[in-house]
Amino acid sequence: MNVNAHEAEVLHNPRVIAGTFRGFEGFRRIRSPLVDPLRALLPVAVECVAVSAEMRGPLAQWLRGRGVYVDERDAARGIVRLAAALDRFETLERIDDIAPPAVPLPEPIHALVTAIGRCVRARFTDRFALPWRGGVLELGGRPKIMGIVNVTPDSFSDGGAFHDPDKAIEHALELELAGADLIDVGAESTRPGAVPVQPDEEVRRLGPVVKALVQRLKIPLSIDTMKASVADAMIELGASMVNDVSGLESDPAMADVVARRRVLVVLNHMRGTPRTMQQAPRYDDVVADVVSDLRARMDRARRAGIADERIVLDPGIGFGKRAEDNLELLARVGELKSLGRPLLVGCSRKSFLGRVTGKPTDRRGAATAATTALAHERGVHIVRVHDVNDAVDVVKVLDAIDDPIRLA
Repeated sequence: MNVNAHEAEVLHNPRVIAGTFRGFEGFRRIRSPLVDPLRALLPVAVECVAVSAEMRGPLAQWLRGRGVYVDERDAARGIVRLAAALDRFETLERIDDIAPPAVPLPEPIHALVTAIGRCVRARFTDRFALPWRGGVLELGGRPKIMGIVNVTPDSFSDGGAFHDPDKAIEHALELELAGADLIDVGAESTRPGAVPVQPDEEVRRLGPVVKALVQRLKIPLSIDTMKASVADAMIELGASMVNDVSGLESDPAMADVVARRRVLVVLNHMRGTPRTMQQAPRYDDVVADVVSDLRARMDRARRAGIADERIVLDPGIGFGKRAEDNLELLARVGELKSLGRPLLVGCSRKSFLGRVTGKPTDRRGAATAATTALAHERGVHIVRVHDVNDAVDVVKVLDAIDDPIRLA
């Protein structure tokens, strides 16, 4: 049986467990010659699922022989947890180059071992370069700010204030001036219960706005759509990114459009459609399930010919999740880094913030700013917000706290 590391990742969903790194995000900011050597000693814990009884014995024996602790308490459910210092895990992806086993590992176990090594490496990969038609968007350090422009009459957040094309264009330019690093334009509401918009109508709403903005913006323009024909038309006008809230699930042709056009794509996590997604959503473990689903969507994107360097991942806060699910995802967002791609998080003005604060949509600015601060602390790469000014200020202050020399 031929098994490669990508297949092993999809099947076994290895990920660095949140909690192990609670102190690491602060630890890595210390600027000292002592830090880099100590980094190798950081404790790492990894969880794998769907590990068969036949695999567990040889896998555990081989890993224990290399100083990895193997926890099999949930083995009956196919769950295996591993713990070791970071340097132990870093060798797993290159086991054949560093120290080939005296007895070759069975192929499925070899694939899983290298997949584990890759997921740990990915957890510590913070910097990415996203190619777009205007250059390269460098990610890492502070989160980039994606400003939202809704060209819809029924947006949950702004009540259709920018439905008029001229107002939408003006607003997008204002967001760039305020410090946005990307602009995301959508013409179909994705609020819970939203009624779909026909492709021709979506193109009619978006066309004038996109055509004007690609000539005037100096930053990437993203199109928020689930429809391949709409994405294709807007890319033809100059858009550089497709933000598909269905994660390539809604329109079978979307993956082919993204691959052929060689644009960036945001793979969002959502179960169901905007109209149905909030009808009693349930998860066994929301973070593990989201990681698993996004892994499968990445695999589908790769098979369609979409290069990894063009993929951004979004856990889909508010898309088919209860308030407690959204909070859990934010608390454990570090687990998504095991997927090895930059993370985008969009919490702006969403209903779960209203559940927490008791505030209506137009008074959730402070709550949204709190999620931007958390995104900065946890290493999220892009935050999608309505209030760009507030998000920019949050990031500036946190950067200044991390590195006071910025004020010089």
